[in-house]
Amino acid sequence: MLLIYRPWETSGTESTSGSTYGTNAARTPTPTPTPTPTADAVDRAFRYVTSGQCLNVYDDGYGNWSSAVPQRVACDSANAYVHVTRAYSTGGTPDPCPSENGSGTWYHAAKDDMNTTLCLTRQFRKGQCFPADLDGNGNARLLVVWSCNADKVPVAGQSIAQITGYYRAPKSYSGQICPANSGQRYWYWKVDKGKNIICVSQA
Repeated sequence: MLLIYRPWETSGTESTSGSTYGTNAARTPTPTPTPTPTADAVDRAFRYVTSGQCLNVYDDGYGNWSSAVPQRVACDSANAYVHVTRAYSTGGTPDPCPSENGSGTWYHAAKDDMNTTLCLTRQFRKGQCFPADLDGNGNARLLVVWSCNADKVPVAGQSIAQITGYYRAPKSYSGQICPANSGQRYWYWKVDKGKNIICVSQA
């Protein structure tokens, strides 16, 4: 009997290609996807604010807002301390708010990077008080709401100024600007882009 050897017909589990087969081959683990940040309740509270609304918030005298979250109130209420002139959220660089007497910016960095900017102006009312340098350079903290009966001020050398009136700016600033009794001292500041003035006396 003649036997002919044909190696290409050999059966078995070995492979001549050099590749490895079977269940023990190493596998690359699937990476866990990074969770997408989502807005929280504070982020949403800022985004609910729109231009034209009013907020119960003010500068506390030490460079902080009086509330961590915007509290929307009716603009004719006694605690509507600021008016929102612009409100927007963006993932990019925010536009600066106007810088003028009685204006300010409330910026909130959101968890999902859609950050909110609120441009604010003070709503002045007769009887309210704020700290000011009445005997020096006339600098005033117009976004601050301060107790008229306080026995201290945020910065040494300041006085407590009490608003006696909020008026349309006069055409001329010569002569008496604010209503006052004879001999009574008063001070005033231009606000609302110079359209109006507030008159104050020392509390």
